[in-house]
Amino acid sequence: MNKLILSIAVVASGVASAKGFQKPGDMALALFNAYVPKIEKTNPGQIVDGVQAVSGDIDGDGLDDAIVSFVLLEKAGGNAVVGGGKAIYLQKHGGMKVVGQFPEEPCGMRVDKIIDGKIKVQGFECMAPYMKLEWEQDWVFKNGKVRPAGDRRPAK
Repeated sequence: MNKLILSIAVVASGVASAKGFQKPGDMALALFNAYVPKIEKTNPGQIVDGVQAVSGDIDGDGLDDAIVSFVLLEKAGGNAVVGGGKAIYLQKHGGMKVVGQFPEEPCGMRVDKIIDGKIKVQGFECMAPYMKLEWEQDWVFKNGKVRPAGDRRPAK
């Protein structure tokens, strides 16, 4: 499901201009929020929720980029997460452009921060209220793809 959602986003979204925005996360969120109706149309009966952006230099060019995470919930209600994704936005030529996504992921995976090109990911217990931290892992963006940079570690 994530591939379909963000494959369309890569083609459909342009580059968000830096005008009116100062933070990379804000620029990425503006692009993503404009795309939410298309995600919801592609996933009938579901709504996008829990949208958040984490900023930091992903590709080593010295400019802060962003990862926008979201979940899909049933429109009818409840707290069951039925899907979601993480879109990767790189800062290029004064704007942000969506360039990819995280691969299918386990339930409860969250981007915590981006430091020195490493995407710090945390894994939470996959049951509501999704608060018990179980593991941590570093990921990197190389050759246009995001991948784990090592094994999962037990949470501290």
